[in-house]
Amino acid sequence: MRHSLLCLSASLLLLTSCAAPTPQSSFPAASSPSAPAQDAPLTAETLDGCAVSDLETFLALDGPGALLLGQVPEAGLTLYGLNPGLGGGVILRQEEDLFPFDQRFLPDESPRLPDLWWADFDGDGSSELAVNYLTLNTTDQHIFELHLYRPEEDGWTDTALRAEDWVSTLEDTVGYQFDPISGGVSLTAEESSLLYYLEDLPDPDPAQPLTFQGQTYFREEDGRITAVFGIGLRLSGEEEPFYFARLLADVTYDGASFSLSRFTLEPSYGV
Repeated sequence: MRHSLLCLSASLLLLTSCAAPTPQSSFPAASSPSAPAQDAPLTAETLDGCAVSDLETFLALDGPGALLLGQVPEAGLTLYGLNPGLGGGVILRQEEDLFPFDQRFLPDESPRLPDLWWADFDGDGSSELAVNYLTLNTTDQHIFELHLYRPEEDGWTDTALRAEDWVSTLEDTVGYQFDPISGGVSLTAEESSLLYYLEDLPDPDPAQPLTFQGQTYFREEDGRITAVFGIGLRLSGEEEPFYFARLLADVTYDGASFSLSRFTLEPSYGV
């Protein structure tokens, strides 16, 4: 469904011009968009090019209405995040049309702007918009989720890749063995393998030793997306998992859904 900008402008409040806050993150920080000064109330004409100066004010129910998340100028696309008091979610603007999606776009702690990638990911000759959203960012957990927005005649489709949706696939892909005598944890995934010695750490939980959900992110290069799943060990008597390895996978999009292939293991300790 197409939505007129004028329908939205009456609900949005005043924005101030300033770059988005610079978060602390273990991943490379995204560039913050610059914005011209905005002294007038937000309208359809002033919506473009605005950013919120203070995240706490933005998230407050009586704060500004929208945050500029990113732009793809060559495609005429702008992505905004909406104040939760106005319903939350994101708005994808294509020229003069607006397309809303129910999506969490900033974590409560150490926020950073999403990555926007514009490329032909399904090989059909037309580009799609991939957005890498950070949804959780704490001392121990860093979780991104990937969304791919594809233009259609009557709007845009949204396909998501979240770590929790792939747990069973990842568990089936990664082979696990533990040697209690040496303290060695060995992993296998297709043609790759990895060995790590726990040394003074407690033994893994024998019932459910591995987790793949606490450290997930995505990277893109030349239209190819790689998923990176942190592999954590649940240790006996420890509350938080111990992350010691990563599982890399090629992300394939066929125009309707995602698939993962070419799994590779790599160590994360000592980095």
